[in-house]
Amino acid sequence: MKRLSVVLLLLGLAGCYYPSKLEARRACTRWENQEKELSQVKYIKTETADWVHLPAVNENNTITARYCEDDNNTKKFVGYENYAIQNETWENKEDKKGEWKAIKNFRY
Repeated sequence: MKRLSVVLLLLGLAGCYYPSKLEARRACTRWENQEKELSQVKYIKTETADWVHLPAVNENNTITARYCEDDNNTKKFVGYENYAIQNETWENKEDKKGEWKAIKNFRY
């Protein structure tokens, strides 16, 4: 029983890493795309454009609720999410834009 617990623990830890950078990117992109169709907000550029993480803005100037960013220093892709966009409470006003929070890590 003790050996089984150790084996399951090791399998769980091994599952936290992807075999390659490409696989980690694909997994992050799948996670990112799960939300894109549900919550998209039209973005109009303003003088406070610094707020928007450019990976979250697509070619149609649509901001999505999730995006992925490569962190080469720690060998992982970080998945960010903005709940104001996800919950459709986002407005192009200073206090209504929500915050980007790191939600998920895809290590390679």
